Amino acid sequence: MSTSICLRTLLPAEHILLLPTCQSKKRAFEQATLLLENVSGMPRDELFSLFMQREQKNSTSIGFFGAIPHLHMNVKEPLCVLTRLQQPIQYDADNAPTSLVHTLFFLIVPEKASKMHLKLLSIFSHILADENCMAQIADCVDAAAIHKVIADWEVAQHSVLEAIWTVE
Repeated sequence: MSTSICLRTLLPAEHILLLPTCQSKKRAFEQATLLLENVSGMPRDELFSLFMQREQKNSTSIGFFGAIPHLHMNVKEPLCVLTRLQQPIQYDADNAPTSLVHTLFFLIVPEKASKMHLKLLSIFSHILADENCMAQIADCVDAAAIHKVIADWEVAQHSVLEAIWTVE
């Protein structure tokens, strides 16, 4: 069985950012990488550049008004920041309705942790696809409230998460 990761630990309130006036993908990435720098000590400019390069290869928008920008880096443990925008932004150049995004999970995983990486992408996709969870997040006025919604979701979805973590 694979080691599971507690979302409440991976995504503490200090790793959640509400951006009431963000109007562009670039600005969302700038703010998220600033927070990542503050919580990890990794250089913001490098993180911003790597996330933008990753986006140029393939968009990380998954529909459901969400995106999961993600990187493999030389880190010991996964690191995540959630960015919640007040209004959706046009995320992809195609202007498709599915490219509107207001919730972004920025994820950094260890270089050799491909299975963990895929499992975390799956979990964040489940959160973004859960209309009830996303509606609750949209109603939150601060990071602590979003953290509680995710913690409650984690408890309620225990069997789904257990299934994801046990897949090899």
